Amino acid sequence: EPDRARAARPQLQTALQDWLLAVADRQSLMLAVDDLQLVDEPSAALLALLAVQAPEHRLVLAITLCTEPLPASLKATALIGDAAAVLDLTPLAAADTEALLRSVFGEVPRVRFLADRLHKLSEGNPRALMDLGQHLVTQGVVRYESGAWRIPDRFDARVLPERVQQALQVRFDA
Repeated sequence: EPDRARAARPQLQTALQDWLLAVADRQSLMLAVDDLQLVDEPSAALLALLAVQAPEHRLVLAITLCTEPLPASLKATALIGDAAAVLDLTPLAAADTEALLRSVFGEVPRVRFLADRLHKLSEGNPRALMDLGQHLVTQGVVRYESGAWRIPDRFDARVLPERVQQALQVRFDA
């Protein structure tokens, strides 16, 4: 069975590619893919084929890629990169970190305190910032009570990790 599925993969990929391009010929189509590095190799190859053909159709691909861990298909990633307009994201400024956290937790007391602490730890990396926020929620430090988020006055040093990877490890272990 796995061999038959593997053998059918090129036909399936071609059919899906043709269908998506046909849709994009009838109406504008945008495909958004977050974390390309986590996509399996056949899917990355399909995205690469679509990226190369997108300018000839009403097709836009919005793809994010973190270079660690390495993507499943380096060849497909390179093709996508060659066809793409690449935007390198700069770290968030402290004010941007606060604005992002306000969009998540709302206009609640001590959000600036939280932003200051998490900005230093995340070094302005939005993904790391969100991972740290999720860590604090998962650990019950930041809680949703009576229709609003509650941020404590201070954090126990053991609650806030020294590095973002420690927060991710806690989530993984759970």
